[in-house]
Amino acid sequence: MVWSLGLLMGIGQIIGAWIGSRLVLRHGAHLIRPALVVAALAVSLKLLWD
Repeated sequence: MVWSLGLLMGIGQIIGAWIGSRLVLRHGAHLIRPALVVAALAVSLKLLWD
């Protein structure tokens, strides 16, 4: 187990969660709905490609 890499990934996840929660509180459904559609399309295209 590489502790330094795990710690770096954990810090990145905390920062990403903080930024994401701030964006949701500020922009609400206007931000989340398109992001969810884009993510679903990306996963669908990836599955179709494979």
